[in-house]
Amino acid sequence: MFVDGYDFHAYNAVGFGSLGESMDISASDIKMTAPELGGFGGWWKYISNVMSLSPVEPGKSGFPEGVKRLGGTFVVKGNDVVYQWYDKVPGDHPDLNDVMKVVQDA
Repeated sequence: MFVDGYDFHAYNAVGFGSLGESMDISASDIKMTAPELGGFGGWWKYISNVMSLSPVEPGKSGFPEGVKRLGGTFVVKGNDVVYQWYDKVPGDHPDLNDVMKVVQDA
C-alpha cells in the first residue's frame, strides 16, 4: 500500500491518472464489478460516509481532487516491478487471482 499527500507527487511519478483525463476508453476495456457491501444497509452506510472518508485537503471546498485520482496495483520483488495495473475508472481493478498468481510466481 502506498499513500500520497495532497500534492499527488507519488501518484504522478508512477503514472496514475485522474478521472476525466483520458476519454480514449471503451466499455470493453473496463472490468468492473459491484462491491459486496452487505445489502441495503451496507450501501447506505457507504453512501452516508463517502464524503467524510474522501481525501479532502483541509481548508479546501468543492469536489475533492483526491476523489478524481485513479489508482493501480503493483507487485514489487526487490527493486523490480513484476506486475503493474492502472485503473481506468474508479472501481476498475485487476482480477485478484491474476495478481495472486504473479505474487506466488515472483
